[in-house]
Amino acid sequence: MKSSIKTILAGCTLGLSSMAMAIPATWTDTLDFTDNTTQINYSTGEFRADGYYLRSNGALADDFLRYEHDITDNGFNPGQDVATSAVLNVEFLDDSDKRKEYARVNLYGLFNGDFKFEVDTGVETYNAGLAGLFDINLDGDMNISVRARRGDFYVVSSELVVNGDDYVPVSEPASVALLGLGLIGLGFARRKQS
Repeated sequence: MKSSIKTILAGCTLGLSSMAMAIPATWTDTLDFTDNTTQINYSTGEFRADGYYLRSNGALADDFLRYEHDITDNGFNPGQDVATSAVLNVEFLDDSDKRKEYARVNLYGLFNGDFKFEVDTGVETYNAGLAGLFDINLDGDMNISVRARRGDFYVVSSELVVNGDDYVPVSEPASVALLGLGLIGLGFARRKQS
């Protein structure tokens, strides 16, 4: 009985020698649309000093801005690291006229849905759902689209904050030490059986 327990413990030690260790991590990707060098996928709006200017020109001609947050640039490794939550913060600037402006935000992968709201100067926040986390874990990026629905406004910045676990391999000396302990344990277990 005792030798069986020792064999099991030795096997567990051997198994642990090749495991990775999870470290809580946060990955943040920020895009500044007041900087005309910020890469976007596509836009019918225009860059201005206050940000990307979008206006509604009628249902089929509304301006939009498509862009991507890529957290692999900040150390996230798809297939290795795990995103457990994500928040998107989009900053808007209202031009302060008397009309009400409305925008629609598509968070591809987050909810696969639209969020229509009245635009005021400030930050709109969106939490990722399961589909969004799946998308982030799959390839480390998130595609966003902002569309003017009525009036005009600026998209100033966008920030994706992802929390999760950064899986790092156990350092080489620790792996060798665990392997050695496992082999010693197997040796003692075998000796007791003889």
